[in-house]
Amino acid sequence: MDQATVTLSLSIVGTSVALVLAAIRVCEFFRDRRPKLSVVARLTSCEVEGNDMIVLNNSKVPANIYYFDLVWAKQGFLGKNVGLGRRFLNEQDPLGGDPCDITVPPHQQYSLNFSEQNHFGWRSEDDLYLRLSLVGRRSPLWLWVSGPRKARRRPPTHAIECDDVI
Repeated sequence: MDQATVTLSLSIVGTSVALVLAAIRVCEFFRDRRPKLSVVARLTSCEVEGNDMIVLNNSKVPANIYYFDLVWAKQGFLGKNVGLGRRFLNEQDPLGGDPCDITVPPHQQYSLNFSEQNHFGWRSEDDLYLRLSLVGRRSPLWLWVSGPRKARRRPPTHAIECDDVI
């Protein structure tokens, strides 16, 4: 092999590595632009104590929530509760149709309390979701809270009886 062939092959390898690394950086850029939210629930049967849902933001950008509600849904013919197969059974709007202004900072959390008139019963054969509408996102984000669908794959939510609180 002469020196020109070695130089050409090394430049091709270098260019290929640079393109792969550039593609990885572009994917990371688009991945990190959106908030990654999850929910941890502390459910009680006591209306005075109320149910708490902690919204966790695991991303580098803040999440701006302008509307949220609770939805009980059942699996549809597609086997998913979101998309075309979803069947709504019940909805609860704690805001009464008014928008809210909640900002969850990066790598922080925000607590939603549902007490008194906003308290809801969570013991059901249906899945309970917290539906969040975020600024900069067309469709709402559905976060599973409780129900039979994912209970086997997820750690249990913290359920407290009203007698345990007093």
